[in-house]
Amino acid sequence: MSCSRLLLAASATALLASACGEPSVGLRLRFPSRDTFVESATAQIDVYPGDLTGEQSPDAICRALSRVALTSVSPLKSTGPRDPCALAAGVALEGVGTGRRVIFAQANDDKPAAILRGCAVVDISGVPDPEADEESRNEASAAGVARFIEVQLATLPEYPAEPRATAKCSFQEKCEPGAVCF
Repeated sequence: MSCSRLLLAASATALLASACGEPSVGLRLRFPSRDTFVESATAQIDVYPGDLTGEQSPDAICRALSRVALTSVSPLKSTGPRDPCALAAGVALEGVGTGRRVIFAQANDDKPAAILRGCAVVDISGVPDPEADEESRNEASAAGVARFIEVQLATLPEYPAEPRATAKCSFQEKCEPGAVCF
């Protein structure tokens, strides 16, 4: 992806693989702007099962997580709170498996209050995305993953009207796998 796209705030590459030979899948967070990335003191990524129904269906999980912490379903895996810069360098989650999954991401400010959230329902197969453009396929290949899953973060009402944070990572003009760029 081109760094000229303003929505790409962080290339937080996570490898989803297990010791059982399950596929490696890259995870990329999209922040609404560079300011929202910089304002984020920590970020966390959770992976939930996506094959349940009713109150535990993928859509129900995303709706519930957009408001409060979920108690009816436990995540399969979680990164735990991390510095968004560390996520840009990559994080490994093992044992996520294949099939439908719910990927949830939340960023907190330094209080720590949730200021950004995003959710995506994806099918993890370990096969490169046939609809991906050549640049995306090359990025995935260079990162050693089958494809990237992107989670778009959105600001919450708690996001400060006037951001206070200053740059904390070194930014690059040219995107490279594992780099933070805008």
